[in-house]
Amino acid sequence: MTAIITTTAFVPSLTDPRFLQFIKTCEEAETVGIPIACVYAAPSKITPDVAEMLRDYGAIPILQDKPGMGASRRETLQYGLSTPAKVIIWIEPEKYPLVSLLEPVIAMVNGGYDLVVPRRESLDSYPAYQQYSEYSANWTLANITGRYDLDLMFGPRVLSRTAAELFSSYIGKTPEKDNWEVIFIPVLQAIHYGMKVGFCPVKYVHPPEQTKREELDAVIDRKRDQQRGTLIAAMQEEAARLSS
Repeated sequence: MTAIITTTAFVPSLTDPRFLQFIKTCEEAETVGIPIACVYAAPSKITPDVAEMLRDYGAIPILQDKPGMGASRRETLQYGLSTPAKVIIWIEPEKYPLVSLLEPVIAMVNGGYDLVVPRRESLDSYPAYQQYSEYSANWTLANITGRYDLDLMFGPRVLSRTAAELFSSYIGKTPEKDNWEVIFIPVLQAIHYGMKVGFCPVKYVHPPEQTKREELDAVIDRKRDQQRGTLIAAMQEEAARLSS
């Protein structure tokens, strides 16, 4: 096994739009021949149906053990480490258009990189406010990390086993800092510890159904503001700790 995709999903219902996008991610993974494992949380009454559906689409279902976003991401990375895979890929469940673009990113890790962050060539396919939010956050994060080449707001991370161990061991100091930070703080740590960190351009196009659903949604825009502020504060705090 050269590589494995690891992801997480919260499944409020089997007809939830994001869960349906994840099914497309499973289909894409099966098409390109990369196994995919998913740690999922779901109401107990639909849990058996979720597991059965994931198996039907070629995924490895893993019922979430501990609560929280950070815990689910650690658990899925830890599952990846339990396999013989040399490359462990973290990807958000809805990003099915990325799966077919992963081959050159995987090749970079096989060639000696510890961590490769795919870099989008354009954000034009995203909702307008998300474009602003991610451009702004990427600039601020670049100033914190000193790496202006990394598209850190694009969530996927392609990891060597060493980097996956670093990511899977990170636990936020408080529940409020154990969410999105799990895939950001370890990037800063990897750079600080001298790991080989790089990027790979990808012609990624955001799922149109997701863009349509989130465009001009004030609630989601406010959530993005909150996430951006929390994340930047956590990165600044970790940068200060590492430099002290």
